[in-house]
Amino acid sequence: SFGVTLDALAAKASAVEAARRTGGPAADARSAVNDRCTKFGSMLFTRCVSGTRVVVPDKRQQIGPHAFVGFGASIDDYPGPYFTVAVALGADDAELDGFLERLGKTFAQVHKQLDKEIRQVD
Repeated sequence: SFGVTLDALAAKASAVEAARRTGGPAADARSAVNDRCTKFGSMLFTRCVSGTRVVVPDKRQQIGPHAFVGFGASIDDYPGPYFTVAVALGADDAELDGFLERLGKTFAQVHKQLDKEIRQVD
């Protein structure tokens, strides 16, 4: 498997949220940015990309007496959002090419939408 940061996506989403908000709790803005990042994961899934998992900072999960901060990350309080991809042994070149094409198109679509939103709030 491998991981890819979503820092650029989060930075653009932060710019959109900052332009939209005239105050309000910073936690609300972080939550909105995290929602944008997890939406990226759902977009991949609807494009038949399986085996991905988006991890966002600040996600908290209580399991029994244990509280996890940054639930799903390899360490507590990982500083930024990222996604991981599980890679199957035996995948051929065509499958990898298809994955990379769908991944690229999804990144492009998300960034295009965020750029549009940035222009609209300016």
